[in-house]
Amino acid sequence: MLRQRPFAIIYFGGLSALTVLILAGVLGDLLPQSVAGTLARNSEAYVMVLVLSAWIALIRSRWTKWLTWSVTLVLTLVLVAISLLLLQVENSSLRTLNESTFALAILVAYVRLSRPLPVWAWALPAVAVALPMVFAGTTFATNGAESFGFLVLIPCTLDLVDRSILEPAQPERLGRVCGWVAFLILVPAVIALVRPDSPVGVMEEVLRYLSRPTEAFVSAVLLLLYFSLGRPEWVSWKDWKRHSPQRHDPDFAKDST
Repeated sequence: MLRQRPFAIIYFGGLSALTVLILAGVLGDLLPQSVAGTLARNSEAYVMVLVLSAWIALIRSRWTKWLTWSVTLVLTLVLVAISLLLLQVENSSLRTLNESTFALAILVAYVRLSRPLPVWAWALPAVAVALPMVFAGTTFATNGAESFGFLVLIPCTLDLVDRSILEPAQPERLGRVCGWVAFLILVPAVIALVRPDSPVGVMEEVLRYLSRPTEAFVSAVLLLLYFSLGRPEWVSWKDWKRHSPQRHDPDFAKDST
């Protein structure tokens, strides 16, 4: 049960409504075109944080290990299938979501790993950095920029900046969180200003490439806004039953057996 329920309703409800309006193509009818266009360009970020936030808060640590890993496998396969289907869709607003769903297929398994994180798991962000460098200039690197961005920034956010999100015993580091949020906001803003339209040379190519995964920066900021700054406190199913006032009700006990 979420103690800060109004914040959760605003967070999940607001992002869900925004995503639906974008996909329905009616956001521009409700907001100025400049604002609607900016919000719509980050639809992948909203899908990412909606699924990942719900996964962390509702499923990851609330069920048994065997059950969560079973659900993880099923969800990963479903997300991969959705990613492949989205690649066949002609609607660009839907098609572009394959970048976040593909990253989610990997991140739901990454998030489910027991903490402290095993050293080998850091191969994920390392590979996500290396692949665009190895395949620079190819369609694979260009089309996968958003996915690579998610696979770098989300692990860094969860396992370097605020480990208390996945490890409740870890101390809250508000200063580090605020610094990282400032970094996540400033970097894409600066890159947008200096990004060349017709890049020449390695440095300009890098700047042009780094301007692509803006959605990854947005998703990391939203995750920290909810889990680090909002500090939702979730009670597990076992704890809820243990402290529930109905625990001593004979009818409740009978139904629970």
